[in-house]
Amino acid sequence: MWHSSEDESISFWFYIYDTEDKTSSSKVSVKIEMPVKETWIYEENDDGTNGAPSLYANIPIVNIKNDMMAQKVKEFEVSSATVELAAQAVGVIPARIAKTLSFYVDESPILIVAAGDAKIDNKKYKTFFGAKAKMLSFDEVEEKIGHAVGGVCPFGINEGVKVYLDESMKRFPTVFPACGSSNSAIELTPDELEKYSAHFSQWIDVCKLPE
Repeated sequence: MWHSSEDESISFWFYIYDTEDKTSSSKVSVKIEMPVKETWIYEENDDGTNGAPSLYANIPIVNIKNDMMAQKVKEFEVSSATVELAAQAVGVIPARIAKTLSFYVDESPILIVAAGDAKIDNKKYKTFFGAKAKMLSFDEVEEKIGHAVGGVCPFGINEGVKVYLDESMKRFPTVFPACGSSNSAIELTPDELEKYSAHFSQWIDVCKLPE
């Protein structure tokens, strides 16, 4: 059974049956807060009320077009909100973390995904985009992009947000972008990253690497 209340949450319940004792079952309730960021799962008490949450999970807000790719999403018990934290959570060097940066171009928000050790080269950026780099403020990111700072990624983003992938990531066989939350990542090849990025525009070279 599904229930929705003014788009604030969606709740449903289902029964789990004992595979050996066909007459034995447990009723489980699930509540999903909207927008989908948090989920609570309860086992129902004998009196019909919900017990304490038996499971709490942060759901990455992703829109990966292939079920097999979605299964590769990693969720961590620790934060992966920065390049350094993500590298520790995944177990790779920081350079292999695909960080997603948000900018304004002609007053429209865009995303640039680059290697974790790369920095925007102002000269290259201006040559390509025809203007100086102007980043979105902390408070603007979630509204304009669709993900909060710490979970920004090229998946499941707002309509009209173009995604550019920087050549700095092609040094590695795979990279690890976030998946919409501050404790998630997915391992993708550069080709897969291009394929599954929403509103992909093109590969560009606007970054510089450490000497």
